[in-house]
Amino acid sequence: MLKSYRHLGSQLCVGLTSSSFVVVVKSAVENFEQRDFIRMTWGSANNVPRFDQVVFMVGATRDEALQKRIDREVAQHRDVVQYEMIDSYKNLTLKSLAILQWYQKYCGQAGWLVSTDDDIVIDVGKFFVSFAPKL
Repeated sequence: MLKSYRHLGSQLCVGLTSSSFVVVVKSAVENFEQRDFIRMTWGSANNVPRFDQVVFMVGATRDEALQKRIDREVAQHRDVVQYEMIDSYKNLTLKSLAILQWYQKYCGQAGWLVSTDDDIVIDVGKFFVSFAPKL
């Protein structure tokens, strides 16, 4: 079991079903601009088709000013999960485990988990066309 979560996002998957797609984006704690870009583009709730839920997974920081920015981002967007392990490349495997742990506990009813990074752009239309025969 991994450490606890500072921002849990336990309500992000309420109401999702076995046909729902949850995208969890691994994001460095300081990558505010990348997260905003995703929210405005392929991760937007205004897309048709769209993913049912887009969540950003970030780690912890020792920088108090940076943490305050994260706290404000969580309050504004309510789509960030922050686990209590220092965010670093060395801990990337642990971040992936944190995603699986969080998904299993809070989004287990959703049928599909997509894990990606904040430097990836997903063509949502092509993504769903490729899954159409499987749905």
